[in-house]
Amino acid sequence: MERFKQEAKVLRELQSPRIANTFEFISEGRFFYFVQEYVEGCSVADLLEKQGTLSFPVAMKVFYEACSALKTVHSKKIVHRDIKPGNLLVSKSSMIKLTDFGIASNHSGSEKSESDTPSPASKKAENIDGELTVSGSMLGTPSYMSPEQFYDAKTVGPQADIYSLGVMLYEMLTGKKPFVSPLNGDGSIDESKMDIIKRGDYETPRKYNPKVPLRICLMIHKMLKYDPEKRYQSVVPLIKIAERYLAKYEIHDVNISIATIVANIGKNGTAPLKLQEIPEKEHKLRKFVLLGVLVALAVAEIVYAWKEGLVQRTLLRFIYTPVTVTLEVPSAEVEMRYSTGLPMKAFFFHEEGNQDEVKGMRREFKSVVSAESGNKVFTINPAVLTKGDYRVKVVFGSYVMWRSFRVGKDAVNIDENLQKEFRTVSISARSFDLYTGKDITAKTTFTVEYKGKWVTFDKVPAKEWKAGTVWRVRGTATDYKTVEYSMAIDWYQDDIRVTMGMDPE
Repeated sequence: MERFKQEAKVLRELQSPRIANTFEFISEGRFFYFVQEYVEGCSVADLLEKQGTLSFPVAMKVFYEACSALKTVHSKKIVHRDIKPGNLLVSKSSMIKLTDFGIASNHSGSEKSESDTPSPASKKAENIDGELTVSGSMLGTPSYMSPEQFYDAKTVGPQADIYSLGVMLYEMLTGKKPFVSPLNGDGSIDESKMDIIKRGDYETPRKYNPKVPLRICLMIHKMLKYDPEKRYQSVVPLIKIAERYLAKYEIHDVNISIATIVANIGKNGTAPLKLQEIPEKEHKLRKFVLLGVLVALAVAEIVYAWKEGLVQRTLLRFIYTPVTVTLEVPSAEVEMRYSTGLPMKAFFFHEEGNQDEVKGMRREFKSVVSAESGNKVFTINPAVLTKGDYRVKVVFGSYVMWRSFRVGKDAVNIDENLQKEFRTVSISARSFDLYTGKDITAKTTFTVEYKGKWVTFDKVPAKEWKAGTVWRVRGTATDYKTVEYSMAIDWYQDDIRVTMGMDPE
């Protein structure tokens, strides 16, 4: 019972598109439930049972999604401790989600980073495992467990999950596991089998699957090191390696291959599906005449160089002047901008005449550095303009900023700072009868959960309605069932209108 409650607690802390989300935890007397996202499909274990092995791009896609999910998990100072194909769900649309946190635990050590960007700092998490795992106890699925889990599952760190990932990737590529379980029938450890694991004495994946790249074999070898300190210390470098190999394939083709297997689970007997091999992107280029490709590349380079102002800044620098724009933005708003895909560009216009836009000088804000204030600073590739008066329109999502400036012989830099603690949000609500369509707003009380209490909308200070927040809203009316759901506010929203359809009792 305690492990069940622990799993619900862990899942509430882990909100990610790569983790099966948990929406509610309910207790009634001696009974406990949690409401979890339904993933219509199967597990990776089912894919392996059907196919025996997975093609290299499909296996790397599953591996990449698993690593990305664990990046979120480990950033919360949580170790899953049971990574295996059966705990990765695959939907019919080829989405892959990590599940089953029933034996997850905290790890107290700081995660070591093997990338240019350090792992995100986080506060020491509350001990979710408590005394459920006794020191020196064994916990996990033996075929996928790291060696340290056999001796003391309580103290393992993220490297234990990385070891299990290595076993799973090896199995997806070869249809076999690198080692046999070191457990005897009575649950004791067979030290001779453990010595094989310690020596890393297993067959290379290329023996069973010659198509596995040598770089991936070396990666698996490091993941399966007996000593946790000799493995990768975080999943970040694994994600980068997977991205590099997946970039060679059309991800759409990979997703179709996964969805085809999922759709046929349980059909056509036990024989594996004969799937069309997924070609690398580079192979498609061979369909074109080499000369045509070279000409197209040369033209593209020239056009790119002109649009980016390289020609004007070098060969024609005596005519054109470079103009740059920097934009400082609160970090929270940057995250929301990327999640919604809203534009962030600079447009240049002539100040005189018809005030037409300067052709070919639209710029996308791309380069990002951190400011001393903790904000993000974006810049553009310089626009190149002749002498005269101009205006620039800076667009950041729904924000639009105009600035007039003059171009002479010296380079021009324009600074814009988007500093707002919050946007004033207008929020209103109405309700109607689901059967008759009659407006019942006047008899409905609308409340929101604020600081652990349900209060009317006007009781929440205006500054609390801000970007990135999620609110629980509720509608109650006499003779009607209560309506309750979550509402997220994106950073660019000014006017929130809540409409509830209510079901009569």
